[in-house]
Amino acid sequence: MININIKDHYGKEIGGREAGQRLRLFLEDNWSSTDRFEVDFDQNKIASISFFDEVFGKLVFKYAPSELKTKLVLKNIDPLDKELLNSVINDRSKGKNKTDENLK
Repeated sequence: MININIKDHYGKEIGGREAGQRLRLFLEDNWSSTDRFEVDFDQNKIASISFFDEVFGKLVFKYAPSELKTKLVLKNIDPLDKELLNSVINDRSKGKNKTDENLK
């Protein structure tokens, strides 16, 4: 398991597309070398759709939902951030399904 503490990893630069891209690239680079990532938000409020979209929204297009659920463990995430994250994942999943249907 790879542990990632958002506060330790980013300091005060939490949120936004650039920080999200750094985290996503780290996850992708290490995806096959671990069975699980534990991402600890340490109750820090991100409140950035761009951050969540850049990390998790883009991972929806690359990995199966079942793989994402088993590979990513999100700890101590702010309840409002969890709502934002779920919204991003739902929106991206709908977009992915439409793209998949168009390819048939």
